[in-house]
Amino acid sequence: MVTDCALPKPELHRLSIAAHDGLARAVLPAHLPFDGDTMFSASTGKRESNGAADLMELCHLATLVTARAIARGVFEAVALPYAEALPAWRDRWG
Repeated sequence: MVTDCALPKPELHRLSIAAHDGLARAVLPAHLPFDGDTMFSASTGKRESNGAADLMELCHLATLVTARAIARGVFEAVALPYAEALPAWRDRWG
């Protein structure tokens, strides 16, 4: 997640946790010990933060955007030409 809102490191960490929650909405099971899922957050600092209200809105949006991006990736994926036994989502239900 990248935002133009100036956030200190602890708030950027909280934003990454929220984005990780979006992963849990889209992928089951999530948060397994060896799956390697990692979220990063950064801030350009172009605008000042309005405090907790901005952080809460950003965290909410990070969760939604992450879940939606994963769902869209699954929907838009196409099967590999050499893997007939592994159809894409759209081949089965699209």
